Amino acid sequence: MLERAADAIERAAGREVVPGGDGQLAEELAYDLAAGVVTGSPYAQALPDLVMGERIALVAVCALASAMPGTVLGELERELPALAATMDAAVTAGQTVPYR
Repeated sequence: MLERAADAIERAAGREVVPGGDGQLAEELAYDLAAGVVTGSPYAQALPDLVMGERIALVAVCALASAMPGTVLGELERELPALAATMDAAVTAGQTVPYR
């Protein structure tokens, strides 16, 4: 799940954000950016091994990545830098979480 989420974040925040695009995430990307990233696959025997700070940061990054493609509609490209800066801050917060 975490690898799929990382790929989905990269895609949604990268080439999926194309001015003039339809602003919609492909169904597979939306699934990979959903809450399952912290709850795990329905087929998994346990939750992903994350501490709470990592979970919060991961959910924040997934939500921000999900929002990015929609900014290309209605001339909202100016919002991308704010979303990207917030994503960077969430990643930094997740990296500074004390480990067990």
